[in-house]
Amino acid sequence: LIVPDGDYYESIIFNGKSIHVKAEGVNTRILGLGVASENLVSFLNGEGPNTIFEGFTLDGTGITNSTFTGIIKVQGSGPHLLDLNITSASIDLGRGVYIKSGNAYVENCGIENSKIGIYIDGDRGSILDTVVIRNNTEHGLDIKDTESTFVVQIIDSTISLNVAQEGAAVECYDASPYFLGCTIAYNDAGPNQLEIAPIRVKGGSGNYS
Repeated sequence: LIVPDGDYYESIIFNGKSIHVKAEGVNTRILGLGVASENLVSFLNGEGPNTIFEGFTLDGTGITNSTFTGIIKVQGSGPHLLDLNITSASIDLGRGVYIKSGNAYVENCGIENSKIGIYIDGDRGSILDTVVIRNNTEHGLDIKDTESTFVVQIIDSTISLNVAQEGAAVECYDASPYFLGCTIAYNDAGPNQLEIAPIRVKGGSGNYS
C-alpha cells in the first residue's frame, strides 16, 4: 500500500494485519496536531515481521492527550519499522517509540526532539539497527525489565546530544542489552547541571562492544 505525499492528521492502528504500508516520498507526514488518540501509529494485535511501516515522517507536535504513551506504540507485537523520521513527542510521558513486551525490528530510523527517544519495557528481543537517537530531553534509550531469555540488540546506531543528569544516552534497569558498533557521544546533563553518568545500568549488565 503506497500512501501519497501529503500531511495526514490522523492515527493508524494495524489491527493485526500483515501489510506493507509505504510512504510515496519524503513529504508524506503523519501529524499529531488535533489527534486525540494515545499514539499516532499502533501495533497492538500480534503483528509480526511481515507488517512493515516504511518511509514516513511522524510528528507529535500538538498532541495533548494525557494518556499519550508514544508516537509509535508496539505492544505484544513484532513489526518492521523502516526508514522513519520520528520527532517531537515532547509532552508528559512523550516517547518517540514505546515497545512493551514486543520484538520490533527498528531499522534506519531517526528519533529526536522527544522526552525519551525509545522506551523498551519487558522486551522479547527487539533489534535497533542503524538508528539515530538524538536531541531528547530525558533519555535517548530507556530499557527496563527485559525478559531473561531475550536480549535487546542495538547495532551500528548513534545515540547523541540527549540530556539527563543520569542516563542521558542509555538508562538500563533490570536488562542486559547488546551494543555492537555504536557511537554514543555528546550526551550530558545540560547547562549548569552536575553530570553523573551518560550510561546508567541498574540491576542488569549488558555487552557494550
